[in-house]
This record gives sequence, structure tokens and C-alpha cells, in this order.
Amino acid sequence: SSFKTTTNLMQIIQLASLFLFFLVNCCFADDDVCSDAIDLNRRVSQSLLSLPNNEKSSLRGILDNVATEEECRYLVDELQPERFVSSLGYENNSHDGSSYNAPVGYSGLGLKELASPSSPSSENEHDYDVWNKLLELRERMRHQTEMALGLCNKTLFVHYTQIAQKTSGGKHHPHADNCFHNFDNKNKIASCDETKQHPWPMRSAASILFLNEDFGGGEFYWADLHTGEPDILVKAKPGKMTYFTSGPENLHGALPVVEEEEDPDEVCTTATAARRLVLAMWYTTDESEAEIVPKFGEDEQEDPNAIKLFDIPITSLRKGALRLTLGLYFLGQQNTPSTGSWALNQPDDSMLTMLFKKDHSAMLSVTIKENSIVMHRHVDSSSSSRPSLQYQLQESVLLHGFLDELDTLAFGGEDNNIMRREDRLLVPSDDNAIERCRETLPARRA
Repeated sequence: SSFKTTTNLMQIIQLASLFLFFLVNCCFADDDVCSDAIDLNRRVSQSLLSLPNNEKSSLRGILDNVATEEECRYLVDELQPERFVSSLGYENNSHDGSSYNAPVGYSGLGLKELASPSSPSSENEHDYDVWNKLLELRERMRHQTEMALGLCNKTLFVHYTQIAQKTSGGKHHPHADNCFHNFDNKNKIASCDETKQHPWPMRSAASILFLNEDFGGGEFYWADLHTGEPDILVKAKPGKMTYFTSGPENLHGALPVVEEEEDPDEVCTTATAARRLVLAMWYTTDESEAEIVPKFGEDEQEDPNAIKLFDIPITSLRKGALRLTLGLYFLGQQNTPSTGSWALNQPDDSMLTMLFKKDHSAMLSVTIKENSIVMHRHVDSSSSSRPSLQYQLQESVLLHGFLDELDTLAFGGEDNNIMRREDRLLVPSDDNAIERCRETLPARRA
């Protein structure tokens, strides 16, 4: 009897302890408790269904004074228009390669361009100060975005960084950052189109920091999820930052930039072209997908385990659009000849890699330079320097297909008149440059 009484008492004490634990953690929980990537995915997956408005709004917002006016002005003054290179924007909601011409009035600078001194060596120290300021703002934005989304520290990793410049006419159509969207016929609301492969499905969130406001139009907007039309407009102000998750729950875009009307009362004004500058960042919760930050002013280091397969000299190219189009080509080859044969990665804004996942014996990399496209094979230094026979067979198939893709982008396929020279994503130095590279490969299998 005494034993039973003791056992019952212990059970009562355990139940009381559990009740107190529940009371403290659920009823008196700290509002500042952070969440992880799993909880973020839960909130996102439910955001288009039944979450209350306060949780829907927690997936996006606006923060003022993330950067000071002085910091913004410093970057605007230092990053002159002529330094920017052709970049890619969302012309439409399609993955058709023909749509990837750089939009009118849109250009950008990635980390690789920003890490390269823009002036003679005597002024490199000045460029280094700009670089350090950019990296400081980059981490500040990442941390502020994490906190605003209620995430624990180091949940978000930067996937890509860009200073984006829009001039007169520059705009972005409504889009999601990690999938191509459509409007579900049943629910009449934006959702991911599972029939289309997106180049960056790993993106979880994004933030955009305005650097200037001396232009007309150019408002950032969140779109109506039922129509895709601009819904919530955000006017530019230096230091203001928008943040949001990357899926169709936050369709977003930018209205066209227009020239500011001149003040008739101002006589001695100097007309300047409209220019909208933002620091844009995209994030992932997968650390293995994090952007590689180059060292300032350091020349590219050659991989001692790399073998150059071919080098195609180029007269002109549209780097951002070409990188995305080739990335989409490789994306479509990842399951050839069988599921999970290859793994695509983008180490930086000039390189794409394809790892042979079947045995990891080798990897291909394509580097897009200003005047050439270079293909390398990389082998693991810890293993045999010769890739497997299985790899070699599949490499040949992939490389022939890659050259076919370049030929189409350069000449428009079988009909050379289908694309004007000025509209092409790349123009080889001569018409036979691609075919000369093909001659160095094993013959294509029938």
C-alpha cells in the first residue's frame, strides 16, 4: 500500500511538472524566440492557404534606415554607369531561352566585377574601400532580413549579390525568385508551375536596399496574387530596404524608370539620365549553396587538377543572359542518362559546374569571360587522375550538346537569318570557332 501511494505521488508530481512546463513555454513564451529553416518552410507552404493575416505579413516587409544616406551616396558616386555590365531581368514568366535577352535599361555588378579594381593600381586602395563598404552592407542586410523574418542567426546564407542599375525604361515584370508561377485554375491564386524548371529553386528569401531616389517611376511593388497586377507600391528612399520570401506568396516587380521632369523655375540645372540603383541580395537556407566571396584584386587561381578542353574566342556576349541560358541547359541535363547523373552548381557569377554524381570521378566547368568561353575538366587530386570510363562517355554527350546550344545562341539554329547579330547572346570571333572546338572531342555517337 505504501509503495502504491508513493508511485501515485510521483505520477502526480510528473504531471504537475509537465503542466508547469507547458504553462511557461506556451503561455509565457518569449516573443523574441527565433525560428529555423523548417519553420520558415512551414509558414511559406501555408501562406497561400489559411494562415492569418499577421503571419502572412510576417513573410515580407519594409525597413527604414538600414543604411545611412551618406553610405548610399558614397556607393552611388563611386559606381559610375559605365562600369555596369549587361544583366538579366524577368522579361516574362517563361523559361524559353529566347526570352533571356537582357531587358532594356537593366545592368548590374556582381561580386566578381566589384572585386576587380576599376582603375589603375595607384587607385586600388580607393576601390578596396568601396569593396569593404559593400561587404559590410551585405552582412548588415543579411542579418536584418533574418531578424525581420523571425529567423535564428545564420539561418540565411547569401546565394547571390548584385548592385542592380535600371535606367530609363528599366523594369521587372511580376515574378517569384525560386519558381515560375501560374495562376491556379481552381483557387485563382499564384502558385509554382511544377512543369517548368527554375534555375534557382534553392532561394528562400531576398532583400532590396534602395541607394538613391533621384529618378522618376521605378517603384518596387508586391503584386496581387490573383491578377499579377501591382498591388503594394514602395517608393525609393536611400537606406530603405524591402525583404520577402522568394516564392509566389510574394510575387514582386518594379515599375519602369522614367526621366524626372525638369523644374521650369530652375535655370542652371544640369540634366542627368535617370538611374535607379539598388543593392539586391538573394538568400538560401542551404549553406552548400552559399555565394563564394572572391578576394579583392586577386587574379583567378588556376586549378592544378583542371584540364582545359576548349577555349572559344568571343567578339561580344551578354554575360548575365548567357549564364542563365546555359544554366537552364545544364539544368535540363542533370538527369541524363538517368536520374541524378549530374549536379549543377554556380560557384560565382562567371562559372557553372557539372559534377558527375554517379562516381564523383570528375567535374566540368564553363567560365564565361569577357572575350572567351572556356571549358575545363576537373579531377579529384586524392583519386586517380583519370576519370572513369562511364564519366568519359557521358562527358562527350554533354559537351556535344553544349556546343549545339552555343551554336543555336550564336547563329539562331539552322536559319542564320532568324536572329540579328546585335540580338545574339554571343558572337564568336569567327563562324567556325565552335566547330573547331567540336573537332577536338570524341566523335558524337549515333
